[in-house]
Amino acid sequence: MTGSNTNGATKKIGNNIMLMVNDRRLYADTFWFTLFHEIGHIMNGDFGISFDKEKGEIEERADIYAQNMLINPTDYKEFLRENRFDTSSIKRFAEKIGRDPGIVLGRLQNDKKVGYTDRTLNMLRRRYKVVVGQV
Repeated sequence: MTGSNTNGATKKIGNNIMLMVNDRRLYADTFWFTLFHEIGHIMNGDFGISFDKEKGEIEERADIYAQNMLINPTDYKEFLRENRFDTSSIKRFAEKIGRDPGIVLGRLQNDKKVGYTDRTLNMLRRRYKVVVGQV
């Protein structure tokens, strides 16, 4: 939906659960974070639509679930202790934990460890493309 401020939603219909993720921002970090965030809502028994700027305990629990599923908190703390967030350090850490470097970069940006405007670092971000009707 044009102008939507939501990346995903969950809904429970009887015994079935529907999880929806849109194609609004298809960078690896935002896609996977959104998917695991919505799974976090399901795991916590929270269903509905939440918007980008929504805060509160329910959203925080889903955020923490997504963060921890994407990057093990112990590994992340170790990485932060090194305090080196250049391209090669991010790639090395991403390889160590089996994640796309863009996911690590997205977490660092979200946690304000690096800025969003560093062109060299942003080259680590992978953009997905939705293709309909092709096998």
